[in-house]
Amino acid sequence: MKTFFRPLTLWLAIVSLVSPLVAQSVSKLELEKSSALNAWQKVTITPDMISSTGELLLPTSGSQQFYRMKMSIVQVPTISSPPPATTGIEEGESVTFTVGAQGDGLTYQWYLGQSGDTSQAIQGAIQQTYNTGALIADTSYWVKVTNDAGSANSETVEVTINRPPAIASQPTSQSIEADNTATLTVIATGSAPFTYQWYRGNLGATTAPVGTNLPTFTTPILTTTTKYWVKITNAFGEIQSNSVTITVTPSSVSLIPAGTFTMGNSIAVDVALTEESPTRTVTLDAFYMGKYEVTYEKWNEVQTWALSNGYTDLTVGSSKAFNHPVHSVSWYDVVKWCNARSQMEGLLPVYYTDDAQTTIYMSGMVNLTNAQVKWSANGYRLPTEAEWERAARGGLSGKRFPWGDTISHSLANYKADSYFSYDLSGSVNNFHPTYKTGSLPYTSPVGNFAANGFGLFDMAGNVMEHCWDNFDTYAAGNQINPRGPLAGWNQTRVSRGGLYDNGAIRCNVAKRVANGPGTRSIAYGFRVARSVAP
Repeated sequence: MKTFFRPLTLWLAIVSLVSPLVAQSVSKLELEKSSALNAWQKVTITPDMISSTGELLLPTSGSQQFYRMKMSIVQVPTISSPPPATTGIEEGESVTFTVGAQGDGLTYQWYLGQSGDTSQAIQGAIQQTYNTGALIADTSYWVKVTNDAGSANSETVEVTINRPPAIASQPTSQSIEADNTATLTVIATGSAPFTYQWYRGNLGATTAPVGTNLPTFTTPILTTTTKYWVKITNAFGEIQSNSVTITVTPSSVSLIPAGTFTMGNSIAVDVALTEESPTRTVTLDAFYMGKYEVTYEKWNEVQTWALSNGYTDLTVGSSKAFNHPVHSVSWYDVVKWCNARSQMEGLLPVYYTDDAQTTIYMSGMVNLTNAQVKWSANGYRLPTEAEWERAARGGLSGKRFPWGDTISHSLANYKADSYFSYDLSGSVNNFHPTYKTGSLPYTSPVGNFAANGFGLFDMAGNVMEHCWDNFDTYAAGNQINPRGPLAGWNQTRVSRGGLYDNGAIRCNVAKRVANGPGTRSIAYGFRVARSVAP
């Protein structure tokens, strides 16, 4: 506090009084008078003493009077010692903050939230020191220091609770096909930063660390069922996740090994199989064969993608249910679908509309030739007729069916008939009792019967399956990787495998059927093949 004296006569300009004090803040002005400079009397300044130009008009009494102006100068507050910017405490503890400030007549108000936000004043927190009380959550504070000259805000103080890690979302067990990867994710809460260490094996086993210091881990390609877990650590503790199991199921395709087999009907008593003779020795390279007939669910998935990616006329197909084989799809349809699935999965398409194999077959009804097939591509395709029969035989030789020489409703979905001595359900003389409504038969879910020796399901009965080849009589002589005749009988293609409303003879692995490539019938479905890419 400083006091200034200046004798005044009749007129005094306030501006001249305060001009030396422009760097200060004047909080109060007081006028005093005296006749002898030793006894001062306060003079009340009334509105009529202020001129229109802002001058102070002093009264006169005829005798000598001395006047003085007393001014109180207050500095704007400054914060010299702010509270710490961050503080970490254990849950349930409290923190005491103290702010150091300079200035006269200071008052304090503490707030919740970010500095400058005055919407959350803390009631009663008006001292230089403030205690938070017990805290259970991260909280922000700041303080405002005020006097008659102005105010100053502290920086925000962040109080964090020192929490050990906890797991808000556990990694989950998954089921994948062989030769694929799985991605695991854990979500942790607590005080960051965290470190993550993933392990392969049972919970608590640390002999096989895997992955990187991330909350997400992608496994390598797996061929067997494998367990994983993760340990999460921060400065205040650690926690282990649950153990998760990545169940590896067999792939949707089986590898059919390279080899030689006898193709065609070799059972003399089955004289009705005239189109399946003469037998011939066929040698094939290894290839992959779909374990299951393509389901309606899979057809729809690819067809939906295809219609948004340049395939303009791919039919919707039909089926009894999503897990039953798709049917009512033509040879043209399934060839285009194979290309679409290849592209959808990032594989090289197999079928083209030109011999140079540059234009992918995506629309229309094009009677493709062998020259328009990229046999070395890794995409999906139809099996050749020879591939289909080798796969259907399951490694057996000279048998009627994928499992042997007799058939029954416990092995396939077909129409039983006592005419055939090898039909063990012949006495039923009807469709499969499980898969008919009244007198109307229908398909069974794929994979509902036992697989053959190559792990393939429904190679007899259910739906007939489109193959690549043109249909014609067998060429004479032994064959290596045959792909069918250049032209088919009456422009037809081969189908194999029998049907849910066919008799046992149609389920014979040697049986061949001709169908038009544009035919969409409830009889026809398919399964995919893939070449073993070099």
